[in-house]
Amino acid sequence: MNFVIIGSLALALMSCGRPDTTTIGQVQDCDNGTYFSLKTQTCQSLWGYRTEADAEGFERIHIYNGVTVPRKINGRSPFLVTVAYNVSRPTTLEVVLKRVDQGQVGGDGLTNWQKFELDPGSGTRDLVLTPNYALPKGPAAAYIDGRWAIDTGYMLEIKGGDRFEDEDADQLGSWRVAGIQVDPEAPNDPSGKPVIIGPLEAPDQIVGCQDVNVSLDVKRMDFTASFAVALKMPGSGWRSYGNQTIKVDKGFSGKLSFAFVARDEQDDKDCAPPGAGATSNPPWDSPPGTYLFQLDIYPEDSKNADKDGKLDLQSEKYTVPEGSQPVVVASAS
Repeated sequence: MNFVIIGSLALALMSCGRPDTTTIGQVQDCDNGTYFSLKTQTCQSLWGYRTEADAEGFERIHIYNGVTVPRKINGRSPFLVTVAYNVSRPTTLEVVLKRVDQGQVGGDGLTNWQKFELDPGSGTRDLVLTPNYALPKGPAAAYIDGRWAIDTGYMLEIKGGDRFEDEDADQLGSWRVAGIQVDPEAPNDPSGKPVIIGPLEAPDQIVGCQDVNVSLDVKRMDFTASFAVALKMPGSGWRSYGNQTIKVDKGFSGKLSFAFVARDEQDDKDCAPPGAGATSNPPWDSPPGTYLFQLDIYPEDSKNADKDGKLDLQSEKYTVPEGSQPVVVASAS
């Protein structure tokens, strides 16, 4: 619905051949969960939509049909949705993001499909959906009381919740919709991230053959993995001068402390020779003889790893502020 809303007086004048129409607003001026009111000439909340910020300050919309979604997503990173259910027998719930064009729901799924079984009873399920590709900017569709209030845009389609169309009169039908707006400038949904860690806490300068201590704050870890921190010379061979690996289980949160000695791993008699911090970006283009602390994460399940068996620390699926940090190695004398 990409059209301009004009006042009734201006419309009447236009019908008489008068060109002096007045634009008072556009549909796309209003964010998800709101509509443009001719009476107030402002964006007003749609019936059945309530906007709130979650514990991390991220805006979500609660919809009367039992679905909670982000007000906006950036179309690249994973995002969390919550679906309420009330079923009298075992049933299946299916959730996927789709596109609506003038009331016609597209057949293509724009995110991964979430499909799982529900036991009899009521409750909510949290789901994380990941876009299949970078989604272009677009408004949220809105389906209210059996009709499209906004008939073009993005929508979350939910199948299930009741085996048949509200056979147990719980007002949660077997087909539900929640509009989601896509704005490339929207922040990442923190609740959609399976991994959230803080920056490396490491010294700016160390001395060869002495103890090294590096810390890392793990805020969320949704799968088992091994964290490795090493003192390395970037470039050909990525020579290592000490490291430590710590395995953490799924659900871990807390501080990891890495301790090792700045000594050549190939010959533990050799101290790390003096050298400057690696300053170029990416670090593998740094001049020879420079140093950095390198963070690598190795997921236990290969489905979370890249071809080298590591977590892609630059992926928007995760929050990893930095995978390396320059450090100067000074002479022991």
